[in-house]
Amino acid sequence: MLACAAAVFSADRDAWSAEVRVHAPDDCADAGAITEQVDGLLGRGLTAVDGVDFEVDIAAASKQAWRVRVDAVSRADGSRRTREIAGRGCAELAEAAAVAIAMSVDASVAETRAARPPAPPVPAVSAPALAPTAPPPAQSSAPPIRPSAGIGLAMDAGALPGLAFGPALQVAARRDHLRLAAEAAFFPSAETQLSNGGGGGDFRLALGGLLGCFTDGAGRLVWAACAGGEIGRVSGEGTGVVRPRLGSALWLAARAELAVELTFAGRFHAIVAAGAAVPAARPRFVIDQMTPIHQSSRVTARSLLGLGVAF
Repeated sequence: MLACAAAVFSADRDAWSAEVRVHAPDDCADAGAITEQVDGLLGRGLTAVDGVDFEVDIAAASKQAWRVRVDAVSRADGSRRTREIAGRGCAELAEAAAVAIAMSVDASVAETRAARPPAPPVPAVSAPALAPTAPPPAQSSAPPIRPSAGIGLAMDAGALPGLAFGPALQVAARRDHLRLAAEAAFFPSAETQLSNGGGGGDFRLALGGLLGCFTDGAGRLVWAACAGGEIGRVSGEGTGVVRPRLGSALWLAARAELAVELTFAGRFHAIVAAGAAVPAARPRFVIDQMTPIHQSSRVTARSLLGLGVAF
């Protein structure tokens, strides 16, 4: 059962600046992150806004439906302006809450200007003509791009002999339900021996990949379906032979995978991914110029276990 937690963020220490208070299951929405999005949408900080606070309440109405209520609370008389929005996940509604707060601030500024009495007429003074200034660009309500980075342990079965393990690095950028990820992995050593004891080989694989993903989820759990490709170099050296030689070949493969991310401690997440790569060509290695020692499989299995952080 999800526990409800509250977070408060003030743009600075000034007691007159606006505050954003967040109530959301398991801290799936961060008050600081919402405030940063509002600042970006307004083009200025909430430190310039006084006399009003904002309360954001995010809750799951059902397994597939979520809702957010945004209250603008006047400090003068405690009156409230409320707006409710429905969505499919906490992260999506946190972004919607930031847009709603920015729209509320813009509306309050417009009302304040309209309520001011007209200024007394000022005698005309001749002045040099000034060139007209262009209006400021309209603020976009599109969801922000969320960069992230992660490290982990990758496993390969098929490109090299047996199971091969190695370090992996991934950087990604996510916007709404779409994510683009670039990664690099290195499998340092995988050995094999001929059955007759006539020698063997030691193999390595270094690669880089690019994956496009569709993501969805609720709360702290997000899943992704990804497809893309990878390019690299597979190399091998003979062992137990009179003249060991080092050979290498291009590695080029299409790849697909499923991944699950679990967010914890605010910006950190654990990553578990599993998929397969289909090489465009299958490098074949021999020793003594004629004895086959290894050839990549037609389909190779690939998995990843790692940790990441969002910025």
